[in-house]
Amino acid sequence: MFGLPMPPAGVAPARQMPTPVARDRLLQLPGLLMLLLLAGCASAAAPLPQADAGQPVAPSNDRSNRDSRAVAASTAADPSLPRRREAIARVLEDHWGYRSLWDDGAPPLSEAKFSGPFEYGGGLFESKRMTIYCVSAKLEVPLIPQTRVTMVHFEPGDGGREKMEFVVGMNNIPRACMLAKYEPFPELERAREQRRQKLGKPA
Repeated sequence: MFGLPMPPAGVAPARQMPTPVARDRLLQLPGLLMLLLLAGCASAAAPLPQADAGQPVAPSNDRSNRDSRAVAASTAADPSLPRRREAIARVLEDHWGYRSLWDDGAPPLSEAKFSGPFEYGGGLFESKRMTIYCVSAKLEVPLIPQTRVTMVHFEPGDGGREKMEFVVGMNNIPRACMLAKYEPFPELERAREQRRQKLGKPA
């Protein structure tokens, strides 16, 4: 019988990486199948938004005001932290790991939490020591709400700008974030509320 050519004995077949087109097709699969395929982690890197993208979005309700006051103490100690929090919120809110097939790809985000900066790694069997941040948020999708936990760190980029690298735990918690101590992250929820308002959806 005729069939596909087999690799030589002892040689493993090459593993093909998904192309952007293939990824888009995966996102169009039925919801249950997509949940199975997306189990695991998704990693990415992104340059920080321009300065205007780092400006805070006006809080939309009293709860956001309370959350903002709750994190004021930690941000006051590090002048760069508010800018990084805004950048992390905008990049993650736009990432496909925080989107879905429902609600035009913009389901509400709730229980958003932020941890960091803190040091991680550098052990005998670990990666290099680096300063990281952790983010947790729940996607309010029908039937099965999903929680995303993301590990974020920054590396030097081109032109003196920072580059943000991150790993999104789709249905698991990245090891670096397992013992993270969280505080409210209203910036992420506001970024999603802003997108939903543009789509004409309730916040």
